[in-house]
Formats: sequence, C-alpha cells, structure tokens
Amino acid sequence: MQHSDLFIVGHAAPEQARKEMIDWLKARYPHVKILALNSADHRQLAGADYDAILNGPDEWLSIVTAALS
Repeated sequence: MQHSDLFIVGHAAPEQARKEMIDWLKARYPHVKILALNSADHRQLAGADYDAILNGPDEWLSIVTAALS
C-alpha cells in the first residue's frame, strides 16, 4: 500500500493567515504537498505546491488525484 499526504488550505481566511499556514506546514512537513483553494480574484497563494479555483471542483479534484498517485 502506498502512503501519501496532502494538505488542502481553504479560501476563507485572509491571505496573510493562509500564507502563514503554508509556511508552518512546510516547516513541519517539508515533503507533504499543499493544495491552496483560491477565490477567482486570488488565483495563486505563495508557497503552495498546487493552486486551484475554489468553484472549479473538476480542476482541484484532478490535482488531488495526481498529487496522491
């Protein structure tokens, strides 16, 4: 059995708080990938391995599938 980890950072917190979450996760879990779900007006979050628009589940679900395979 293959073991994989992926953190998903949601969109609701302010951008600075989300960036701090990513920095904290990267410091403690350097090999774990992070997917940031973003609103349409903020398409990328610094430090995330993957970025996806929140209202595009086809996009971010395919990222989750690829990240965990």
